[in-house]
Amino acid sequence: MKRNLWAVAALSFALLRPVYAYLPPDLSQRRTQLVQLLPFAEVTRLQAWLTQQSVLLSPAEYLEKLHSLFRDTSVAWTFYAGWEYLDLLEQTQQAYDQRDDDLARGEELLARYEERCNEALRGEVTPAQVLPLELAAPDPRPQIEDSPDHLRVFRILPWPDRGYTRSQVLELLEAGRADLAQVREQRAKLDEAKKKFVGRQDVWTAWLMDLAQASQKFTQAQYLKPYDDPLPPPPKGIP
Repeated sequence: MKRNLWAVAALSFALLRPVYAYLPPDLSQRRTQLVQLLPFAEVTRLQAWLTQQSVLLSPAEYLEKLHSLFRDTSVAWTFYAGWEYLDLLEQTQQAYDQRDDDLARGEELLARYEERCNEALRGEVTPAQVLPLELAAPDPRPQIEDSPDHLRVFRILPWPDRGYTRSQVLELLEAGRADLAQVREQRAKLDEAKKKFVGRQDVWTAWLMDLAQASQKFTQAQYLKPYDDPLPPPPKGIP
């Protein structure tokens, strides 16, 4: 019964992970089989530990940290833990891409907001009924909303031609420019992070594919032996 529960849990772990279009289907199946050889508590501990790790580790650096913390040094453990780290890299790449898309759209919308404020200032700014204006402090992360009433990137910015005085429109213009500067600063930092990250998935994938090929015909007993030569050594650096 315990074995069956572990099998169900292992399958759940596999299904919740990203699917790599460039990986042969048999590798996902082998990964699901190998995780069943590992203690469930250690796999759960690995999942929690991974969230605290840098995404800039080489395979050699990662395995050094892994084997210093976890007692298991088997081929099965190394193989599984390596694919888990590659999953982390894939999730990081997806997060970078999504953040880049959000910031690019936010920059475009805020530039248009600045133009709209300037247009309002060039026109008649004497509303029949003045609306109250209270601006919140900007949030650290973008949350894009483009509605008939307002624009939101880091905070809600009402459209300037909706019943505001000249001084209020100037306040909106200043807030929009501050948020635009925040977007550009975040995009610059994201670009730097992406430059450091580039190429890591390729290095990790190549090494893990080599490891998978070298251990393709291993028996269960061989998978439970320590990871060592003649298996492919982990690269020590990222080009």
